[in-house]
Amino acid sequence: MKRFGVLLVVVAAAVAGAAFGVPAQAATVNGEAITQSSLNADLSAIAGSTPYQCFLSADLQLTGQLSGGLPAIVGAGAAGGSTGVYDTDFVRYWLSQRMSFALEAQVVASRHLRVGAAALALGRVTLLQQISQVFSTYQSATGASCGATPTALLSQLPPSFVAEQVRAQADQDVLLAHEAGFSLNTSSLMRYLAAHATEFAKVCVSGVAFTSATAAAQARASVAGGASLSSTGNVTPVGCALRVSFPSSLAQVAALPVGQVSQPVAEGTAGGRYVLLVVTSVTPSTFATARSAVQDAVLSAGSARSTSLLRAANARARVTVDPRYGRVTPHSILVSPPKSPPAASVLNPLAATPSPPVTSPASGTGRG
Repeated sequence: MKRFGVLLVVVAAAVAGAAFGVPAQAATVNGEAITQSSLNADLSAIAGSTPYQCFLSADLQLTGQLSGGLPAIVGAGAAGGSTGVYDTDFVRYWLSQRMSFALEAQVVASRHLRVGAAALALGRVTLLQQISQVFSTYQSATGASCGATPTALLSQLPPSFVAEQVRAQADQDVLLAHEAGFSLNTSSLMRYLAAHATEFAKVCVSGVAFTSATAAAQARASVAGGASLSSTGNVTPVGCALRVSFPSSLAQVAALPVGQVSQPVAEGTAGGRYVLLVVTSVTPSTFATARSAVQDAVLSAGSARSTSLLRAANARARVTVDPRYGRVTPHSILVSPPKSPPAASVLNPLAATPSPPVTSPASGTGRG
């Protein structure tokens, strides 16, 4: 779910089961315990929040990891999450997330990185941004709503659960920034802005709209022949944005020199209008204006190195899992279903055959 999928876990279907309180450890990662009680608390929090379930499901669907969305949460025969009975498939999914949180925190600690109050505050902001982005994209793609704003969603969850998700996000943010060669403090971000000032310049654009591609092409030819853009139609301000924030479809427009007219650009869906755009001004951005975009750029710059680092940590991790939830894939923190009994030992062998694996991002809060 996190912004950068730096580690993958495999979740596979299984029969329904219960998250009881014995044994005390649901799993260990390099000797660090994920207690059964903390796992149960997480499961209860998720089962009690329909909007959060919607968020998890939407994220899985949007990232193409699971077309049907989130696995069932409540176990077979249970009336609701309050019973404490959960589907083993979902328990394995969330336990895998928790194991990934633990491994990532260990990598952060091994590199002597500090996750302080400022990082946690940013982690909360990043988490809210992740949820907002998933909600918006999901609604645009499906027309469905998760029924809560990101802020309202977090306010409805237990504070301890929210703190866990924020810490996981903060761990990832700190690691990503470090692997990019920066930190998330003001001086480091200002240094990044100074080194990439062109990318964060404020670019203002105006344009002329046409009803067809042919008309736009003819107008562009006139401009190329020496005519002014205003002679081809009404020049209307489109707006201003940081160059780095322009959508990829307009990246070439954002890179144009001031006064140079673009090629015709389709506006909206096929059969819609076409526009000729012109950059009217380019000015340096202040740090206050660009800070959020600079943070995003720093995090993105560290993604590849963080991925390699976590994959290596994943391969050498020492992991144990409560056998009721599955088994550990060798040289990984992946949790697979328990092995099916020999076909000769069951009346219906097909009933003991697990469904195909489902892949989901390990860093659970877009954390996608």
